[in-house]
Amino acid sequence: MNYKLESGSIPLLNDKITAQEKVYMSLMLPFLAALIALAPMAFAGEPKFPDISPVVRTTVPAGIELGKTTEVIFRGRYLENVREIRFATPHIKAELGTHDFYELKAKLTVAPEIRPGLYAYSVITPGGVFSARIHISAIPATPETEPNNDASTAQKITLPVIIDGFIDNADYDNFRLHAEKGQTIVLDVIANRASSPLDAKLAVINERGEEIAFNEDWHLGGDPHIAFTAAEAGDFIVQVSSANEMGGKDNTYRLIAGAYANIDRIFPAGLRRNATNQIELHGQNLDSVTEALLGENHKAKILTKEPSRLVLQLDLAAGLETGPHNLYLRTEKQFAPAPFRVLVSDLAEKRISKTGTREHPEPVDLPIAVTSVLDQKRAAHFVSFKARAGERLTFKVDSMTLGYPLDAVLTIFDSTGHQIAYQDDPAQTGPKQYPEPDPRLTHTFERAGDYKVMIRDGGWTGAPDFVYRLSIQPAKPDYILEFSNPSATLFRGQANKIEVRVKRLDGWNTPVDVWLDNAPAGIEATKTTAQNKPSEYKDNCAKLQQVDGTDVELTLKVDAKAESNLYPLRIRARGVIDGQTIERTLEAVYTVNGASRIMDPSSASPLLASVTDMPAAVMQTPQDFGLTAGKTDKLKVNIDRFDEKKEPLTLKAEKLPEGVTLEAVTVPAIGGLIELKFVTAKDAKPGKYFVTLRAGETQSPKIELNIAPAEDTK
Repeated sequence: MNYKLESGSIPLLNDKITAQEKVYMSLMLPFLAALIALAPMAFAGEPKFPDISPVVRTTVPAGIELGKTTEVIFRGRYLENVREIRFATPHIKAELGTHDFYELKAKLTVAPEIRPGLYAYSVITPGGVFSARIHISAIPATPETEPNNDASTAQKITLPVIIDGFIDNADYDNFRLHAEKGQTIVLDVIANRASSPLDAKLAVINERGEEIAFNEDWHLGGDPHIAFTAAEAGDFIVQVSSANEMGGKDNTYRLIAGAYANIDRIFPAGLRRNATNQIELHGQNLDSVTEALLGENHKAKILTKEPSRLVLQLDLAAGLETGPHNLYLRTEKQFAPAPFRVLVSDLAEKRISKTGTREHPEPVDLPIAVTSVLDQKRAAHFVSFKARAGERLTFKVDSMTLGYPLDAVLTIFDSTGHQIAYQDDPAQTGPKQYPEPDPRLTHTFERAGDYKVMIRDGGWTGAPDFVYRLSIQPAKPDYILEFSNPSATLFRGQANKIEVRVKRLDGWNTPVDVWLDNAPAGIEATKTTAQNKPSEYKDNCAKLQQVDGTDVELTLKVDAKAESNLYPLRIRARGVIDGQTIERTLEAVYTVNGASRIMDPSSASPLLASVTDMPAAVMQTPQDFGLTAGKTDKLKVNIDRFDEKKEPLTLKAEKLPEGVTLEAVTVPAIGGLIELKFVTAKDAKPGKYFVTLRAGETQSPKIELNIAPAEDTK
C-alpha cells in the first residue's frame, strides 16, 4: 500500500465496517503512526546509531520462472556494497551484477524441481541485512507493454499468462483476454506480498464496457483476487490500477491469469498428524487437478473431483512438524501458481456445517479444533463445552494467518449467559507493536460447569470465505522469543543494543532469562531478565500502551579490532514454571509485506549481525531533484554526524552541470538540516544530469538533476 491517506478514505468505526476496511485500518494506521513518530528523527541532529541497513522497496520483475535464469533489479537504498543475495532454499542461486546506492542487478537461477510460490531472500551488506520475498512461477511471464490505458489499446494476452508490470501515477493497465462460455478465469495480483508498495485494485470489464467484477483487498496486506465465470463467449478487459492512483517505477506487480486450479477454502482448516485425514477443498477448476501434495512429499489421495470441489485423503506421520504447511495442486501441465496454507497439529479436527446458536450451541468434547465459516452478515457461532473447577484452557482462532479475511472476535459465556472473557485483537498496535491478526486467550474457570464460546467477525460482516479454525485445549504455559527484524548492525568499538521480546503464552507468569550464547570473537554480551510484566510505551497521542510481551535489551560490546563480517547470533532464553525448565532459541522473522507488517513465522531464520565501522556521517538526500533554468531552487538535506572530532564540515557539490552553481555551506558539529541553493543560468541546457554532494569523507549517492527550460515570462 502507498503510505498516504486521502480525505475520507478511513471509514467510521461502526457495525457496518467491512472486514477488509478494518484490516486496512488496523494495519495501516500503526504504520503511519510509526512514520509520524520517526519523522522528527530526520531533524534531531545526532541519533545515537545510524541506520545503514539495506532496504529493498521492490524488484523488477516481481517474480521469476522456475527452471530459468532471470535478471532481476532490486530497488531501494544502501545497495552499493551488497555481498550476497541469500535464499531460504538452496534451489535458488543469485549472481551479483552491477549495483549502486539505489539499485542492484542480479541474475537469479531457479532449479526446475522447485514449486511455485513466494520464497524468502536476504540482501546482505556490511551495514546489515534486508529480507523479503519474491514469487516463483511455472507459467512463463510476459512484460506489460504501453500504451494500454484503455480498452482500445488493451494489451492482448493468451491464457494462461503472467504479466509483469508497474503502475505509474493515475495509470490503468488494461489487458484483453478471450474466454469461452462457462469458462472460469482466475485472476491474482502479487504486489504487497512481494514487497511492492503498490496498493493494487483489479477489475473485469465485458465487451459492453460493464464492470462485471471488482476487488481491491483479498489477500492479507491488500493484494486483489478475482475468479469469474464467463456467461457468454467473448473478450474481456482485465484492469490493474492503484487504489489511490499513486504510482511510480517502484510500484511493480504480477498479474496471474488463467483457468488454473485455485483454492479458496479448505474444510477442515487443520490436519491431525499420526492420523488419516479427509479434507474438502473449494475453489475453481479443481477438476483439472491430477496430484495434491502437502509440503515436500506427503502425497494426497484424490477421492472426489469436481470443478469447484475436491476431496482429498491425507495419511500423516507422527513425526510431521506441527504448524502451517503448504498444500500444492498440480495439473497435467504444471503446479498451480500458489500453494494454500493448512495447519497440522495433534488435535482432533471437526468441521461444523450447521453452526450452533446461542440457544442451541454445538457441543464439543475437549481438546478439539473446529472449522466453520461465517457466511452471513451478523452471524455468530456458538460452541458449548464442559470445564472443571480450576481448569485453564487456551482458545485460539486461525483465520487471517491462513489467508482468510475474517477479523475474528472471541467471547466466553458461563451457563447463565454472563460474559466472562473476551478478545478481539491480542494487543494494541503501534510503532512498537506488530499486529496480531487472530485472537488467542487463556482463561481459568473458577467453577465446574457448562460454558459457551462465541465467534464472530469484528465488523459483524460475513462472506463465503470467512473461514476460521477454533482450537480449545488445556493451556500449556510457554513463551516465544521474538526479534522483529532478521538482522542487526553492530558497530566496532561501540556498545550496541538490540531489543528482544519475550511473549508469554497460555498463562506463563514467571521471569525469563535472555542471553547471547557462544558469542563470536570480539563480541561481549550482557545477560538480562524479562520480568513478568508487559512493556509499556507511549503512542503518538501520548497514550500509554502495552506490548504483547516484555521487551528487553541486550548490550553487545564489539571490540574495535573485531573482524568486519556477517555473524549468525544465537540468542537463548530460559524460564522455569511449575517446576519445568523451558529453553528457547530466537529465530528472526520477516514481514509478509511492508504495508501490513504481519510477521510470518514460517520464514524463521537465525539472527544475522553485520559488524562494521561507524560512519563519520550519514547524508540523507533525494534520489532526484528538479531545477529550472533562470531560477534558484532550494534543496534540503539532512546530515547526522557520528565522528568524534566534531569539527565543522564544508558541504559542496561535485561535477555540477554547466550553468549550475552551488555555494558551499558549513555543516555544524552537531549536523542537522542543511539548505542548499542551486542557481541555474537561464541558458543552461535542459536535460538529465547526475551530481554528488560531499562533506569531509562522507559522500552522498548520485542525485539526478533534471533541468527544465526557462519559463516563458511573456
